[in-house]
Amino acid sequence: MKRFLSVIVTFSCIHLSIGQITILRNDLPKLNDTVRITNTSINNIDYKSTGENYSWDFSNLSNNGESVMEYKAALQTDYWLAFLNLNYYGLKTEDITIGGYGLKDIYQFYEIDNSKYGIKGVGVKFQDVPLAAVYNKMDKIFSLPLKNGQRDSNQYAFKVDIPSLGSYKGSGYRITEVDGWGTITTPFGTFECLRTKSASKGIDSITANILGFPISFGLPVNKIEYQWWGKNQKSPILSIEGRIVAGSFVPITTYYRGTEISIPTSLENQQIANNWKVLPLIGKGLKIEVPFELLNSEVNIYQLDGKLVHSLKIKNSITEVYLNHPSGVYICIMNSGNNMTTKKIILP
Repeated sequence: MKRFLSVIVTFSCIHLSIGQITILRNDLPKLNDTVRITNTSINNIDYKSTGENYSWDFSNLSNNGESVMEYKAALQTDYWLAFLNLNYYGLKTEDITIGGYGLKDIYQFYEIDNSKYGIKGVGVKFQDVPLAAVYNKMDKIFSLPLKNGQRDSNQYAFKVDIPSLGSYKGSGYRITEVDGWGTITTPFGTFECLRTKSASKGIDSITANILGFPISFGLPVNKIEYQWWGKNQKSPILSIEGRIVAGSFVPITTYYRGTEISIPTSLENQQIANNWKVLPLIGKGLKIEVPFELLNSEVNIYQLDGKLVHSLKIKNSITEVYLNHPSGVYICIMNSGNNMTTKKIILP
């Protein structure tokens, strides 16, 4: 009888271990990787539930346009002088506008080795001059290998000096935990996975010398990323990033590993999709300028806390959007069919 019970216990332990994968360095991006992603919305799906040997069925996720994540070697960007380490790669993020000034071509630089995956630095262009800084304290996303039940925490800080304007800096802390494992199904396929929940809290701040007066803008950071990681996928199978608003999670950026159900986006089309501007209308709101190719695109404007404040379809090359109490930070997301691009603006 004891032998029989021992066999049952042994079999149960083996069964429970199935699917508890481990994410290694080779499962994450390397320099010059290109990964297609599909932008989506997550209305009416349960993305918060998790557990052991859990099955996430997201097979009905929508296709809101495809784009490409390019993991550029730091030496292939304009910020190469600050990031000579060959382990670094850059991933482009949204532009920022401060009053009449713009920070563009913003890259976050990541470092991945056999023991960690995290953000090592940042690069921005101000008046077409490339500026960069290595983090004083690295923003480690998680340790490697990534395993079920793992929990990582760390503090981070950075500062980029902007000549004649001021500085762009940030600090905070991040806690990442593996809070589930099992299988995930999206329109891309079904995979064994680990689910991570990564929470960041802190503040980004910009000090600008406008008309001879130093003005500081505080950008609170209180966000959560839910991500499902699989073997050999290079990026999350599904990624849901959002902010905490009045104690609730508001999704802002959501994508899954891309399908090929539409024509692959060419580099030229990607450049066109990002060729639009958001400028301030002091005391009134903002102005959106687009080329002919982006007419009839949809634009959603969010406050930094994730609240949708305006939604419109672009009918003219210049569109003015009037906002109540416009001072603050706004995120503008344009859906132009096969591409979704993001701009950030700060209205004084």
